Amino acid sequence: MRTFLTIGEVATLLNLSTSQIRFYEKKGLLKPHLIDDNGYRLYSYKELDTLEMINAFRKLNLSILAIKGILEQRDSYSFNHILDTAEQQVNTEITQLKQTLRFINKLRRNYTQFNIEKESVNFFPKRTLYVIGDNINTDQHERDLYAFVQHHGLHYYDNSYLLFTILGQSKHISCLFDQINNKQILHLPIYELEAGCYICLNFVINSYDELNALEEIAIKKCKDKGYEPIGACVIVEDFTTFLFSRTEIHLTIQVRVHSDDCTHPSGS
Repeated sequence: MRTFLTIGEVATLLNLSTSQIRFYEKKGLLKPHLIDDNGYRLYSYKELDTLEMINAFRKLNLSILAIKGILEQRDSYSFNHILDTAEQQVNTEITQLKQTLRFINKLRRNYTQFNIEKESVNFFPKRTLYVIGDNINTDQHERDLYAFVQHHGLHYYDNSYLLFTILGQSKHISCLFDQINNKQILHLPIYELEAGCYICLNFVINSYDELNALEEIAIKKCKDKGYEPIGACVIVEDFTTFLFSRTEIHLTIQVRVHSDDCTHPSGS
């Protein structure tokens, strides 16, 4: 039996690449048993055992630093502790992956629902909104929203906030609404939307400059369907809809109307 193996032979035997072995050497996890006169790196079966250990610990997703600490221990290490650490790390990653999967499903559900339900009639209970700007025109709309969210450290994509814009004659009121736990944010002033029947219309636009034109379209659609609009039109945007397109804006217009056959509550 040969005493030493070349780096290529070790790599083939352990199903590693020579670059991986050199990486472990660079990080101080391994040294060749000797380098011969021709510059060949030669390894004994002791180094082979060390590489097998490194390979196994990498499969447990241990960091290079953690593996180096284990290899440098003079006393016997606690294998159960290593397994517990690896298991805890895997469970953390599983939790994060599940959160990512829930977010993917939420995006898919929102995107599909937006494109399928172009028009709907829903009853909403009274909703308390929190005003983030009461003097916002269409040019300021998107810029001021991002500035507010960044300033207060709110998350864009994985939260329960909806952005409401109450359309006025020349200025619009921008508000936030929390679908899960709607409590006052930073003692902001409130704006209350009355309970009632709302016609909900989904639109895709290229610029917030189109809001005033959308208001006219929404009111006309309500009247064409025999409904009498009450009060101001309301724009509703889910923060996740900002991901739907880089060039288009996806939003919903809600118009409160007189109706006797709208009694089923809705969520937003």
